[in-house]
Amino acid sequence: GKMKQPLGYGVSVSYGDEVFLIGGENAKGKPVSSVTSFTMRDGNLLIK
Repeated sequence: GKMKQPLGYGVSVSYGDEVFLIGGENAKGKPVSSVTSFTMRDGNLLIK
């Protein structure tokens, strides 16, 4: 999988078999409030 945009400085939390990236900053230093989830399925990274 591939993220829609590069992000940094967010908070990451794991729950069950998922990792969530909450908020952060984009490549231009602007704050974002999105939540992205990461899960491994059959050896593939799924990003939602």
